[in-house]
Amino acid sequence: ILFPSWRGALIADSRTGAIVSELPNPTFVLVAQYSKDFSEILTLSRSGILVLYDAINGNEIIRKQTESSYALFNPQNNDQIIMSNDNNVEILDLKTNKVTKIDIGESSIIKSIDMHPQGQYIVFDTWGNHTLSVWDIRHQRKTILIESNVEEFAFDTEGKFLIVKDYLGNIYFFDTHSWQKHSLTEVPDISNSNSPFTYSDLMSSNEVIVSSIHSKNYSYKQEMVPEYLIRALTHKKYG
Repeated sequence: ILFPSWRGALIADSRTGAIVSELPNPTFVLVAQYSKDFSEILTLSRSGILVLYDAINGNEIIRKQTESSYALFNPQNNDQIIMSNDNNVEILDLKTNKVTKIDIGESSIIKSIDMHPQGQYIVFDTWGNHTLSVWDIRHQRKTILIESNVEEFAFDTEGKFLIVKDYLGNIYFFDTHSWQKHSLTEVPDISNSNSPFTYSDLMSSNEVIVSSIHSKNYSYKQEMVPEYLIRALTHKKYG
């Protein structure tokens, strides 16, 4: 399990929880993520220092000072990093060191982002009111999904659904074809062979979200929370 911490990115044994490796960073690490093929590790610190490591030997590949508050691998291209910078999204090409800005029609400062596994959408939330929006890359169009209180969000690995958790502990999901909002009570049984949900290839740590699920504001019993929902909400930041 890969996760960020105040002293760097930490790698723990998923069976025992013991820390087996540490990738240091000068300041608090906000993001730690494996590339899609697990060959590289991306970290971004609170001060904007982006570091790329070789996931096999831990050697540093790239270190770059940025103005970004969030970053992740392009799910379609390991050589590109998607970053948020103020109210814009940027794409850093690691081969050419070129940065391309994407104007997503946002005036507020972007907090965090996620990119659809097939690359057609960028989802982001903002500081202040914590609004969640989706940017359609092909049609150059922004749609507001939730207007307040968004805490965590992530696509499932096939990109069929966007899973969202708010600060009250409520969990929703959106169909990425219609962007229709559904509540947790509408989640289909994942044991059904016809279910659209898949989560076998997600690698994540559950304890990050579990504390919120057990909060007094959360209205559902623990056994009603499908495992893939917890995993989807954590895999983006916590490897």
